Amino acid sequence: MLQAIHTTEDLPRHAETSMLALHLLQSSLVHVNTLLLQQVLTEPGEEAQQ
Repeated sequence: MLQAIHTTEDLPRHAETSMLALHLLQSSLVHVNTLLLQQVLTEPGEEAQQ
């Protein structure tokens, strides 16, 4: 059966794991944003199509 109550000794470890997971998510979002921006900048603009 799973423990419902964590000991106070587990809190720093869980906080570090949460922080690392959020940092990984942030880095992934920055990378996706960069890829989308690069794609937009390499596409020809509306004025070039006329």
